[in-house]
Amino acid sequence: MVLNVTLKVPMKKKEGPNIKLKNKPIKKIETDLLTRLIVAEAGNQPIEGQQAVANVVMNRKKSQLPYLSGGKKKSITNIISAKNQFEAYGNNKINEVDRSSESYKIAYDIANKAINNKLEDLTDGATHFINTNIVLERSGKLPSWYYNLKPKLKIGDHEFLRED
Repeated sequence: MVLNVTLKVPMKKKEGPNIKLKNKPIKKIETDLLTRLIVAEAGNQPIEGQQAVANVVMNRKKSQLPYLSGGKKKSITNIISAKNQFEAYGNNKINEVDRSSESYKIAYDIANKAINNKLEDLTDGATHFINTNIVLERSGKLPSWYYNLKPKLKIGDHEFLRED
C-alpha cells in the first residue's frame, strides 16, 4: 500500500525590496496608450491642448461617474477604450500614430507626467472635450451630452467641459 501525502511547508519571506513587477508593464502600456490618444486627438493642437487631453483622461480616472470607464475599474486603458468615449479610439486613428514621430515624443512626456501625477490640470477638472467645428461640420448638430456639461475653457480647437 502506497500513501501519498503532501506536506505544506511554510516558506520564509525573502528579504529585499518589495518589487511589483506586474505594475511596470501595465504602466508602460498605459503611458503608450495615453500618448497615442493625445497625438490622435490633439497632435495638431498647442502643447496646452495636448496637456488638457491628458488632464481629461486623468480627471475621468478620479471621477466617481462609472460610465466614464465603461462601468469597469478606473484604469487608463478602460477609460480610453470605453465605448463611444474617444473618437480616435473608436475609429482606430489611435493605432495609426507613428511612435517614432516628434509629436509622439512630446505627447509621451505629457502622458508620463500625467500618469506620475506631475502634470498640472489646466482644465479645472474637465472630463470631456470636443471640437465643435468638426462635429457640426460632420453632423450638423452637437451631441446631447454637450448641453448637459459645464464649459470650462477652450484651448486651440477643443472645448473642455465637466459635469457639475
